[in-house]
Amino acid sequence: MKKVDKYKEITDTLERFAGTKGHKKVMNYIKEAIKSDYFQSEIGKLRKKYSIPANGFKSTDEHIEWNNIDTDKRISRFRAVSDDVWKLCAKINLHNFECFDLVESYLYFNNLLHYDKRPDFLNLCIISDTIDEIEDPLSKEQAEGDNRMFPIAIRISPYASLRNIQEYLEVAYATRIKPLQEKYKKKNALIGRIKSKNPLVAKRNDFIYKNKDLPRKKIKELVEEKFDISLEYEYIGKIISDEKKKRKIL
Repeated sequence: MKKVDKYKEITDTLERFAGTKGHKKVMNYIKEAIKSDYFQSEIGKLRKKYSIPANGFKSTDEHIEWNNIDTDKRISRFRAVSDDVWKLCAKINLHNFECFDLVESYLYFNNLLHYDKRPDFLNLCIISDTIDEIEDPLSKEQAEGDNRMFPIAIRISPYASLRNIQEYLEVAYATRIKPLQEKYKKKNALIGRIKSKNPLVAKRNDFIYKNKDLPRKKIKELVEEKFDISLEYEYIGKIISDEKKKRKIL
C-alpha cells in the first residue's frame, strides 16, 4: 500500500484553494483596499509614527538596521506596531489574524510579500472544529476575525457524505443561507464586485492616478513614454474618475 505524504497532501490542497474563485474574489478586494485613500493615509501615519521611510524599506538590510535598537525598546515597539496593524486589518474588513502578515509586509516593504501564504483562510469559506474550539478556545483576536469574515456557520455531521452536504446546500441556500448573507453584508461592500484587470492595464491606471494632479497633456506624454500607448484626454479623465471611486471603498 502506497504511503500517503500528509505534508504533500496539505500543500496540494492549499494550491487548489489558491485557484478557487473565492480566493480570487478576496485577493481582488485586498489589492483594491490597499490602494484606497483611507488605507494609504493610515499606512502613511504609521510609517511616520514609527520612523519607517515614507515608501517603506528598500531592502531587508534597511529593516534590520531600523530594528537594531535596545531590546526592551524593540519589544515595546513590536507590540505597538502589531496592535496598530491588528486595528488596521479590522478597519478595512480583513481577518486581523490571517491578514496580519499582508498588512505588516505592506507597512514595511510597500508590497504584499505573503499574499499567497494562506489561500484557505483568504477565501469566502472556512472549516473549523467546533468541539475543539470549545475545549481550547480561540484567542480573542482570532475569534473576532472569524466572526467578522465568516459570520454564518454550517455544522456538519461526521457521517455526512459529500453528496449529503452538496444536496443540503442546494436545498438550503435560497431560503436559509442567502437571507443570512444579506443580513450580514455591509453596505457598499465590494468583495465579489471587483474584477481582475490585466496587470499592465492595472499598472497603467495606477500610474495615471498617481499623476492625476498634472495637466492632462503631461499625463498623456508620460503614459506614451512609459507604456508606449496613446490615450485620448477624455479616456485619461475617465480612468482618473474611476480610480478615485475605487479608492473611496472604505
